[in-house]
Amino acid sequence: MTGIAVPAGALAPVADGQQHPWLLVAPWWHWPAQTGHGRTSRPALQKYETPDLVNTFLADPQLRLQFLPDLDEVVIAAKPTSVMSPPARTATGIRKLYLDTHHRHYLITCELHCDATGFPLVTRDQVCQAGFVIRRRLFGLTFEQRTAARTMLRRLAGARQRLTSAETELAVTRSRQAGAMHVGKLQARREAASTLVAQHQAAVRAWASDIGLRRRLEGWIPQGIDGNGTYLDVPACPAAGAAGSGTAASPTPLAGVGRWENVDELPGDLAEGSFPLLPLIADPSNPGSDATNATIFFGLVPTGSADVDPNGTARFDDDSVYEIRCFVRRHKPACPRTGPQCHCPITWSDPTESYQIASHFDLQGTANRPVTVQLPDLYKLQSDALTMPPGSTGGMMMKAPQSLNPTSTFPPGGSTGDAEICTFAIPLITIVATFVFKLFLPVVILIFQLWFMLLLKFCIPPEVKPDVDLEKALAVTPPSGVLSAAFEAEIDTDIDKMMGGADLGKGPASQVLKARQPAADRMELAKLTLTTPASPAPPGGLIFAPHVDRSTVVP
Repeated sequence: MTGIAVPAGALAPVADGQQHPWLLVAPWWHWPAQTGHGRTSRPALQKYETPDLVNTFLADPQLRLQFLPDLDEVVIAAKPTSVMSPPARTATGIRKLYLDTHHRHYLITCELHCDATGFPLVTRDQVCQAGFVIRRRLFGLTFEQRTAARTMLRRLAGARQRLTSAETELAVTRSRQAGAMHVGKLQARREAASTLVAQHQAAVRAWASDIGLRRRLEGWIPQGIDGNGTYLDVPACPAAGAAGSGTAASPTPLAGVGRWENVDELPGDLAEGSFPLLPLIADPSNPGSDATNATIFFGLVPTGSADVDPNGTARFDDDSVYEIRCFVRRHKPACPRTGPQCHCPITWSDPTESYQIASHFDLQGTANRPVTVQLPDLYKLQSDALTMPPGSTGGMMMKAPQSLNPTSTFPPGGSTGDAEICTFAIPLITIVATFVFKLFLPVVILIFQLWFMLLLKFCIPPEVKPDVDLEKALAVTPPSGVLSAAFEAEIDTDIDKMMGGADLGKGPASQVLKARQPAADRMELAKLTLTTPASPAPPGGLIFAPHVDRSTVVP
């Protein structure tokens, strides 16, 4: 019997934490998707579309969004060979984490076991601290090496672009049942492009081997300032940074200030800034809970931060590749339960999968959270403006020390005048801004040949709205549903007039509305249809990960 595959309500074997080493692995429901075995798994990320992800996790730890290859993977887009050709997209295998503003949120989850026969769990009372650190891996290159690398990678990207074009043209030609000679030429072209890609890949690998290219590991070290105004490291545990501090006086910590510095893979002393891991406590009234008979921890993964280095550079960016390592400290009986636990032995997990943070303007990310800007109604705006005194419509006031007075002559000119104060209504600014945007959008597309930007604009007809008379008529429908012939005919006419041009789909409600049904039924359906979209589109990317049964996992 293992610490996971046990009947509901049964007690799992518990490790004697002082005799065997510990293992921080993925929660048991992630084991089948990772390596199939608990011992070889690593802490796992979980994705959510709600900011209330903690309560969601506590209620059902397995309820999460599934990571999708097309949406949650970093893709490199090479420069297109022509204006009309699409850029080649190359999947990197690196996970992409969206920002909070993209309506996506993430948890890091792990489970603690003892590395002993039966893979028993470690009880929470043996843990005095749990947390995780975020690190990044970089290549240490000189300026000349970076220039050479950029040139080789650009050549490799161009070769991949030609290979993609050749494969696409060959597929289209085959679908048209072209002649064998033409197909053979395209096959030879594809083989040549494939050989060129292999040659450039081999050149990059040989170059990296010649210079001894290695990736360095960096962690975020908090910093403080001493009495002389010098920035110094303030490690999480003082012993980790005591050597080399150069001063007897401790620096004053600075909130939100740190720097990336080389760190060891598995340091014995924690110098990096860390984030807390919280225990997942099973509901005692629910013996079938996923947290029963398991020691599971979870933490919020930050995709943004106000932390900066002394130069003002943000801690996180959308270029670096990050990874997470979880850790726990084994409590010593002689140590107090409160305060720093720097002297307790630390156990590290394997690093998570590498990930990058999406940019603010990531198209897939911004599509998760559309924003509606309601433009003013010109007729209502005119009516309201005529009823208000001059100067009372201003939502924004501009004070100019000198006024600018343009002339209507050609060539244009102007002069500066005395100070002036002007008020502008917010609807006026919105209308002008919209006009300028629509005016210059085709100009930018034409000048810079950015024809793909036409795909970023999509207009639909206005939503169907009931007119005032019909809305009033629907509101006064007799409770009994018994209508006079004249009232029924009037409602029928109004519904047909308003709904005639609307796309109501092919559902049962739309069929009743299109058919000649009694007016009372048609009015009830009209009320329902006019207050909800006729064909609502399902949210994109909201595919939930499958649940895993405990009896199917292997430790």
